[in-house]
Amino acid sequence: MDGSEARLFWGLAFSEMDRVPWTPDKDNEKYADSWPYRYKARAGKPAPSDCHVGIYGRLANFHYCYVGIKASEQSGSDRKTTPFQFPEISPEWRAQLKDFCEVLGISWSEPDWHLIAIQHS
Repeated sequence: MDGSEARLFWGLAFSEMDRVPWTPDKDNEKYADSWPYRYKARAGKPAPSDCHVGIYGRLANFHYCYVGIKASEQSGSDRKTTPFQFPEISPEWRAQLKDFCEVLGISWSEPDWHLIAIQHS
């Protein structure tokens, strides 16, 4: 898919290029999509469905990771105007995100709203 996408989310964004936000225990944990396996191995249960790790940037050349709450995510493309809403932050989001980060070994900071760009191709 070509083009660009803007994504608004509530969570944590990391600025270290081409690295997952944790120290890998195994070789396959150096990729952003390995987080469900890492979570299950550490917690002994599947990862919560509300939290996830994603990537942004120019995906073909470089990327950065983010950790967010799925219910907060909104996306828009460069092909149309998309109004973003700031949904009310659920009281459970912070606790879910903090637990998620602790299990995965991700450095914690207070979550906030982030607008990121994803360039496909």
